[in-house]
Amino acid sequence: MKHIILAIVILAIASPAIAQQHRRFETTAGGLNAYCMSGDPGDTKFCAGYITAWMEEMQVPFHTPNGDYVHRYFADGVTPEQIGRLLAKYLADHPEYENRAARVYLMGAALSGKILLVEPFTK
Repeated sequence: MKHIILAIVILAIASPAIAQQHRRFETTAGGLNAYCMSGDPGDTKFCAGYITAWMEEMQVPFHTPNGDYVHRYFADGVTPEQIGRLLAKYLADHPEYENRAARVYLMGAALSGKILLVEPFTK
């Protein structure tokens, strides 16, 4: 029983540090860009997985602040690797966004590159 309690205490202490370390590179545009451009196979897979999940999220109808729904979709043939390269170009042009949320600036890069398209949602 003492071993179980000790394991729970150790996990409770370590979990916030691990979560903070994971959050640090995952949530910034500059951090994601570093993973996408590193050339390391593990980093490249992380980058592709993050962008793939983001691409799936973007295709869900979105409720705008003014009450409308919009449909977001990608131009034919767009790949996560292409979006990763577009993010690198976008951040080169806008370095002030490196420390901001990756998901927001992925959208900015995709919209500016005209590969993420938005139209009113029809039911």
